[in-house]
Amino acid sequence: MTIIPGNNHRHLAAFAGVCLLALAGCSDWTRPESLDLGIHMDEISGEELAQIRAFKQTEHKLVFLGMDATAETPVGRYQHLNSMPDSADYIFIRNLVGGLHRDLVQEIGQVRQQKGTRVLADIDYISIEEEWLAIQDAAIAAGEPAGTDEEYTSFVTEKVNAQLACLAKYGCDGLMVSYNGVNDAGSTVDETGRSAFIGAVMTWRADNAEVPMFLRGSIQLIASSIRLGEQNISAILDASEMIIMPIGSTTAENKMNEAVNRLTTNYKDFPTDRFVFEATVPDPEDPVQVGMTLKSAAEYVLAPQDRFAKLGLSIENAQDDYFNIGNIYGNIRAAITALNTTAGDGEDTTNE
Repeated sequence: MTIIPGNNHRHLAAFAGVCLLALAGCSDWTRPESLDLGIHMDEISGEELAQIRAFKQTEHKLVFLGMDATAETPVGRYQHLNSMPDSADYIFIRNLVGGLHRDLVQEIGQVRQQKGTRVLADIDYISIEEEWLAIQDAAIAAGEPAGTDEEYTSFVTEKVNAQLACLAKYGCDGLMVSYNGVNDAGSTVDETGRSAFIGAVMTWRADNAEVPMFLRGSIQLIASSIRLGEQNISAILDASEMIIMPIGSTTAENKMNEAVNRLTTNYKDFPTDRFVFEATVPDPEDPVQVGMTLKSAAEYVLAPQDRFAKLGLSIENAQDDYFNIGNIYGNIRAAITALNTTAGDGEDTTNE
């Protein structure tokens, strides 16, 4: 199953069999590299940009790219949305609550208009939890009492609302709800915070049902936290257009299949039509691949699967692939080429 970005996946059946352009394997006019809109606008063909936008309106495997926000003047192309590979359907920006430089704010509109790329504001529970724990450590060191569960709930709600405000503030197209972490069975504070996080998101959602929302991270922790609150797992899953599931350290396709099957089996009516799988590129400071390479992850996304739909690939730390010396965004480009090469087309001739 493939999906058209900007359209609700529930209406995909109406698009079956329709293609806006003759695709020749999507390779003659889709480009995995960036056109660098901010620097070389005069060199860009309007026809080429139109082809990129048209491709994104056809059925294809989606590409999500994650990057960090910066409030300071950008010092490198890796900090620019315009420099991200053109085939990205979505870019989600982390840490927006810390600010976004005005040049990058302008690029949100540019990539939407010129490339048809949607930009999502990322909200993240772990950053809130870490801030709270640092405050508690400082209080204990000073001989002061630790905060209560009620205080933590208020803290989480306030921080979530501040992150949510960034969506409208910077003109983003939708929301990425990131809920990563590990299950600490002995942490009451952690469970309280996670429940408050989901509660704040769903309160916002009640007044913003028209905004595209995507769910990313440890889905099993969402389910365990919801049991503590007034929400239910179906509500947030139904509100999410897609579920971005991290591959993590897994390198075997069968292990990923088993993880998904556990989710869809353990929770009643768990949707099976909206999975996107997320991999990472090596950190420049510690260049060891964790889990599947991007190309292997792309091949996993393309592999046939009857029990659930694989809609695309997400790359959590896309900006780090810029530092692939001699092959900027090389891992991402290899993955996009794999996704855009269909059986029978032969070698992809995408411009590089």
